[in-house]
Amino acid sequence: MLYVHTAFPNNVYALDLNNNQKVVWSYFPKQDPSVQAVLCCDNVNRGLGFGNGKIFLQQNDGNLVALKRKNRC
Repeated sequence: MLYVHTAFPNNVYALDLNNNQKVVWSYFPKQDPSVQAVLCCDNVNRGLGFGNGKIFLQQNDGNLVALKRKNRC
């Protein structure tokens, strides 16, 4: 499984590398678009974190989200 994210709005995708990069699950955070105006250094972040079976996403609005690795809930 490969976990990737986008720049703002920080969408997260789990891709199955053994199944033609099929999207297994995705996460679309709800963020206020006005947060982009106060970001330093563009609308990107430093990537996802992983630990204890969870994927961690630091959203551009300052929230930290923990997603279950297998099904994102």
